[in-house]
Amino acid sequence: MSWEIAHPSPEQETPLHPGRETGAAFESAPRGAALRPPVAPVDPVPQLTLTTAVEAGELLLFRADLRSTLEAVVVCAAGRALSAPPEVNVTVVERVGRPALVPATSSCVQLLVLCDDGLRAGAVDAGEARTLTDVRDAVAALVEELRGGRPPQPAEPAALSVRTFALSGAAPSARVTQPTSSGLAVGQLTGEAEIMQVELSVDARVIDADQASRLLATVVRMLEHPYRRLR
Repeated sequence: MSWEIAHPSPEQETPLHPGRETGAAFESAPRGAALRPPVAPVDPVPQLTLTTAVEAGELLLFRADLRSTLEAVVVCAAGRALSAPPEVNVTVVERVGRPALVPATSSCVQLLVLCDDGLRAGAVDAGEARTLTDVRDAVAALVEELRGGRPPQPAEPAALSVRTFALSGAAPSARVTQPTSSGLAVGQLTGEAEIMQVELSVDARVIDADQASRLLATVVRMLEHPYRRLR
């Protein structure tokens, strides 16, 4: 399956690596981000990874009440978290051989789905304007499309990707690939205490450690207290 990214016009972009002519535009980028010289598209993204645990007792009740899958609830939490703080809701694209920072126009979340032929990806708008049932139904439709071998409906580029390992039992492992600037991996429930491991990786050129920590803390609060946080 091939994917094409619709590149925005140059005036919408903020270069990651400001020079003499682009320094003013770069002021909108997160302060404190670890920057490197321009990298080739084939080079790995420099990542910062954080891992924590979630008490999932309330999450399981919430999922049952919503008649939803774990994936849908996690996607909803991720979409809500992208707006707090909004500076993490950015995508990274290549233009004329250089990476460029593009603020996302929606809270789209990329969902990685394990299919017979490997991982496939599609995006769901999970912003606050969408209801929980909207997100649930959109995730269900996306999973059906991907596992049925059909291309997903076009969507805005997503700033964050989600992968769940609840069925495979594998340890959560998040990766960041352009155009996303962050990746969230949710692991299998373990023990009678219903603890779930969560891992967040971010593009270190775009999101610094403080921003990554706040993003992960926001996701954790929403997953641990969905009745209060996911409305």
